[in-house]
Amino acid sequence: GNKTIAVGTTIGAYNINIPSLLCGTTYYYRGYAINTSGTGYSNEDSFTSIACNQPPDAPTISVVENPIYDGNLNFNVKGSDPDNDQIRYVIDWGDGSALYNTSYIDPVVSADTTITTPHPYIPGTYNVKALTQDINGADSVWTTLNLIVIVRPPVPTVTFTSNKPPFNQINSGEQIILSWTSKDAKSCEMKSNFIPLVNIISSLAPNTTNGSIPLNPLKTTKYYLTCTGDGGTSDPAQLTVTVGKLNTEITEF
Repeated sequence: GNKTIAVGTTIGAYNINIPSLLCGTTYYYRGYAINTSGTGYSNEDSFTSIACNQPPDAPTISVVENPIYDGNLNFNVKGSDPDNDQIRYVIDWGDGSALYNTSYIDPVVSADTTITTPHPYIPGTYNVKALTQDINGADSVWTTLNLIVIVRPPVPTVTFTSNKPPFNQINSGEQIILSWTSKDAKSCEMKSNFIPLVNIISSLAPNTTNGSIPLNPLKTTKYYLTCTGDGGTSDPAQLTVTVGKLNTEITEF
């Protein structure tokens, strides 16, 4: 409805503060003055109060790693704000540690408001929560991620042998068969000191973790075998194949 505010009783210019305005609302006003001759009114004018600050949208939160093993885990968090205000994320890791506040992101400058942040975990079950907060202090509701962290498997172990033990020695032109077995591995690769960037066993079945391959090295060659699994990558197992004439024993009669 209409509201009248008295601001003075003498001739002059006046400033007035109007309390309790609604945000994003257009108001119409005019001034008036009263004397012995009656009441005079100014022309009607208007102003619009600034728009309301809308709270940001709840973020999405996900864990990058799969399976989810203990250790450092990386989380992707993404939110938005209907006013395109700068936003940041507040994360509750669910493990009793302090809340984590990210840096502010300006969606006008960067359309992708995703941040990736790490946090360490031991095996267990956690409720990880995140909210979006705009630069004016408005918060979204919380988003919850139910997280189950399991024990990380051991680093793979590798056995690397040949059919020419114990010296792995062949004559020039001969063939040698290299064999390997592994445990807790999902894939293996074999390289040599002469072609260190080429996986020699890539032509075999994908992710071969146990197998053998015939080779015909033209000169003495070092071979390195590594296997990778959820627990990490094994140390290289090394096998040197010596190429040269075998020593022969001459018996005199």
